[in-house]
Amino acid sequence: MIVSVSLLTITALLTIFLVVKTIRAPYASPAIKEIAPAISSSLVNGSSMFSHHLTATLLHLTQKGAIVLQKNEEQVGFRLGDMKTTLLKHERFVMEWLLPANQEGIFYPENVRQMTESEDGRAAFLDNLTVFEKRVKEDLQEIGFAQSFDSIKKPLLLIAFVQLIGGAASLFVTTLIGVLLLLASLCTFILAMQASWLTPKGRAAKEYVQAKKERLRFGDISDDQDGLTADYVEAIGLGLKQDYIKRFPLRETSPLRQDVVPLYAMVPGVTALSVEGVKVTDDMDAAFSAATIGEVTPYSLDDSSLD
Repeated sequence: MIVSVSLLTITALLTIFLVVKTIRAPYASPAIKEIAPAISSSLVNGSSMFSHHLTATLLHLTQKGAIVLQKNEEQVGFRLGDMKTTLLKHERFVMEWLLPANQEGIFYPENVRQMTESEDGRAAFLDNLTVFEKRVKEDLQEIGFAQSFDSIKKPLLLIAFVQLIGGAASLFVTTLIGVLLLLASLCTFILAMQASWLTPKGRAAKEYVQAKKERLRFGDISDDQDGLTADYVEAIGLGLKQDYIKRFPLRETSPLRQDVVPLYAMVPGVTALSVEGVKVTDDMDAAFSAATIGEVTPYSLDDSSLD
């Protein structure tokens, strides 16, 4: 009995060692070129999804060409673009959820308010936001950034439970073995709780996003228009929109390119934010905020912002 339990303990500890060694193994990650805003936020800010993640996802899909801007006399909306664009699960879900918001197949901020006027409508919206969050988690696993609970923590917790039972039983036979097993169970449980949910590839991506987050707040500004737009969308997803837009002057401008919102180059080397472009994101974010938290908190563009 004692020999068997001891062998079980040794085997369990070896298993833990191998698992932890595998988790902490270095990963030769290729250069990271693009991470969807909702994925970036999940890596550094946690898995919960909010209104600004929906806004950032719509703008990111606009950059990819899957959605294009549609402007009428009163507002700017989104309609379907290139349906051949490769999409992640959460991106495809957003398109299926929001774009059929009305019979025209165009999604305007006003559609969010119409969808959530009733209690049932708002409940359905929040349910879909939960599904969106779930799809983001699925994407994290499918692209190799995260691992499931079953693959890491569940085996370790099972080993800890077996050690706990074995230790409790062994106390009545050999106190020393019982104590060692109980200590091993405690150590295994701690390891399970400390085990990272990120893969080595995911940790490399997290470091990349953390560095980018600091650059968006304090670092050098991208020197090309497309890069500036990508940074703006990333800033929205990371909750840094206010920090980012304060670094640019606001200007009135001609109609924007479909895939560049809201930044534009005035002259080579001089970049500004367009009032119209910022208003597009503010209107959409305000509508999503009203639907999710019951209040509207848009960024106010007053005359003092124009210089």
